[in-house]
Amino acid sequence: LLLWLVNPFCCSGFFGGLPSFPRTRANKNMKYEEYPRLGTTQPVKRRFPPSRPLRELVNEVNGTLPSSLQNSGVSYETVDWFLMDRLYDPRRAGSKLADMIVWRQRFEAKTGNVDTSRERRTQKGYFHEHCDVLGRPVIVAVASRHNVFFRNLVESQRLCIDVLDAAIGSLPPLPSSSEESPIDGVPQGKPEGQVSQLLGVFDLRGLTPACIDFEFITFLIEVIYKYYPQRLGQVLLVAPPPVVFEAAWEVIRPNLGRHANVVRFVTLAELRAEYFTPETIPREFR
Repeated sequence: LLLWLVNPFCCSGFFGGLPSFPRTRANKNMKYEEYPRLGTTQPVKRRFPPSRPLRELVNEVNGTLPSSLQNSGVSYETVDWFLMDRLYDPRRAGSKLADMIVWRQRFEAKTGNVDTSRERRTQKGYFHEHCDVLGRPVIVAVASRHNVFFRNLVESQRLCIDVLDAAIGSLPPLPSSSEESPIDGVPQGKPEGQVSQLLGVFDLRGLTPACIDFEFITFLIEVIYKYYPQRLGQVLLVAPPPVVFEAAWEVIRPNLGRHANVVRFVTLAELRAEYFTPETIPREFR
């Protein structure tokens, strides 16, 4: 980190290595499979439908939890989500769900009484009032409003989780009855293309070294990967400045692993044309 702060030119060729995509315009009636550059709306979309009734699998997952976690208040939808993430393996889903519950309990004990009003006033991160053209709830982060030297890490972490929870809470609930009995291998009740994921928009214009908070970035990556699996259908990095950002990306990208494929670098014009209408685009990008 010190080397990069002293010499931000130490990594080169970042933008030259970006993949090129055909230019396409989005519309509200599209199927997202036809527009892979716009990301996804569901994680696995039940491409691997459960061979047993879903309610039975959910009960089995709950049965794998330690007795101390049995009454943790986890919703049916959350258990279903972890089952989809683990391809309907109750034991693997239960293990990952247990880790999430333990983390959540510890996080709440640490940050439950934290006042995030100062962080919220900065508008560095918020749940946008409008969805994108695919109907996905949108979370927005403005990097230039974050300063590693003046932020309170715990407050930033609490705000991050509050924003994620608000966005996920806005998603439509999973059906609870008709989906339990697959017909011809296709589970019923969850409409084709129903939105189940979020869009993250990170405004990197005006980025400076003081905005790049590796401690918070590490927290965010760990939380998204371990405790909110596949909740982000796509992450947009808007207009990152090449000199400042390329060295930081060399540090961040290896930690993303296979999840780096949900990241797309976009210009302001591409964001406006492909993801939002003039009425729904976040105010920072108008």
